Amino acid sequence: MADAATIFIELRKALNRIVYVLRNDREVAVKARTILVSVLAAVGIVYAGYVLFVEPQLAILNKKNHEYHASNDPSSQKAYDVLVASCQDLKNKDEELQEEIGVLQLLNESMKELWRGGGDKQTFFPVVLALHPSAPTKLAQGMVKLGQLAAVKQDNLTIFPVNIEGRASYGVLLAYLQYLERRP
Repeated sequence: MADAATIFIELRKALNRIVYVLRNDREVAVKARTILVSVLAAVGIVYAGYVLFVEPQLAILNKKNHEYHASNDPSSQKAYDVLVASCQDLKNKDEELQEEIGVLQLLNESMKELWRGGGDKQTFFPVVLALHPSAPTKLAQGMVKLGQLAAVKQDNLTIFPVNIEGRASYGVLLAYLQYLERRP
């Protein structure tokens, strides 16, 4: 304890001598002010460099570090797996829709050809009902003819009656009529 007190007393004496010299010697005071201003300028330049150059790099580093930890998080891996599975499902759905587009285009062309009178009316039902997946295909076995009657105009509407010939059970015919009712 006595050693700390003596060190403190010696330090105080040294500071008093420095203050005395700075007050009484002009040349030392000017040099001391120059050194003090130089030290403050150096500290200011170092601080400005830190703010301008180091802090932005630290922010970028922290952001990348956060992204790295977030990407290695087990929950993000699960989310990634879900996204990959969803992407694969969407690709499969896209392929199915492309196939359905082809079928619908073929169906459309077949119907256009039949309505224009150029198609074979005997094969219309097997082709049309085989192309559409929700069509009641049992009806195609008993149908023998599809004929278009003369168009009838009524109140700005044009009705295209159709004559269907063939044999089918009541249930199959009802299923076909319900199928037609659901179609656009």
